[in-house]
Amino acid sequence: MTGSIIYINDICNQNCVFCCGIGKKMSKDKYKPIIDKAKRRLIISGGEPPISKDLSVILKLSKENKNIKEIELQSNGAIFLYKKIINKIEKHKSITEYNINFPSFDKETDKIITKSTFFGHRVKGIKNLIDKRLNVRLTFVINKLNYKQMTNYLRFIYKEFNNKPSVQFSFIQIQGNVIFNDIAPQYKNIKSELIKSLKFAKENKIKCFVDNIPLCISHPYNDMNIDYLKKKIGDTSFYEKKKVNQCKNCKLNEMCFGPPTDYVGVYGEKEFKPIK
Repeated sequence: MTGSIIYINDICNQNCVFCCGIGKKMSKDKYKPIIDKAKRRLIISGGEPPISKDLSVILKLSKENKNIKEIELQSNGAIFLYKKIINKIEKHKSITEYNINFPSFDKETDKIITKSTFFGHRVKGIKNLIDKRLNVRLTFVINKLNYKQMTNYLRFIYKEFNNKPSVQFSFIQIQGNVIFNDIAPQYKNIKSELIKSLKFAKENKIKCFVDNIPLCISHPYNDMNIDYLKKKIGDTSFYEKKKVNQCKNCKLNEMCFGPPTDYVGVYGEKEFKPIK
């Protein structure tokens, strides 16, 4: 879900092909104003937030705002191979969700996407978080290199991590490294595998969601779509999304924000078909 975001750094121990965090680092004087205005959820993003010395500063400041009930820490997870890092963060007793970028269950695909050899570190790091009974969400950024793996990815999560983490299939944002690497697929090409994976998640009681995907693509699994869930609770915040002409004839129109504007800018709107 959405929340107030602090971009704590723009350095990382990986160089993911879909990274859009480059150049977003905020100056320290912006931390407190963002924290003070946060209503419920604070998101700490990067770069790779756990390697920043400012993380402790932000977690201490967040305790001053009693409206903050949830703090999401984003990471690629490799650093959590070291339990002392987890222990250091958990001393603050602040993080309510560790959002781990886990782009593939396949070691070689992971290497191509992250341009690193940290797959084993990441798997162990996730297990270390789970062993501490911490709330873990695994984010799978859908792109041309991994979209055919979605169902098998869920099989891996179910077996390797005992179905403990939740999973979020997030369609790639067409910005940052993505523009240069040409790795954004079309929705029409991922739809079949997406629906297959969501069906598998339902059947096996895997807590799974999709994001940055309009409802006409994830239908009939509307209750697994972040936009649908946001609409249900009255959250009308949407970022860089816009309805297209076909939306007005779709029965899901009122519960959908439409496709991302960056996507329509690249692929147009012809492929979208209203749900009758």
